Amino acid sequence: MAVLVIRHLPPDTHPDAVVDLLRELGYSEPVGKVTLCDGSGQPWAVITLPISRVACVAVAGMLNGRFWNGQVLEAEQTHVWRE
Repeated sequence: MAVLVIRHLPPDTHPDAVVDLLRELGYSEPVGKVTLCDGSGQPWAVITLPISRVACVAVAGMLNGRFWNGQVLEAEQTHVWRE
């Protein structure tokens, strides 16, 4: 399981739109939970993906710098720490 973070999403972004974005890029694996956060005024998403860390880095690379709905996205693979 990998975790992908996408920053600088447009303000009106919905979880389904994030999944559609991944599909547009050719991502065909299942998409886990999509959590949208807006603490900084610029929405960002945390997405769980049932893929390896290396594959998640590749997906992030396809998203990073992509112009989408008026925004230039930033993306990276990250870790989720559990207590």
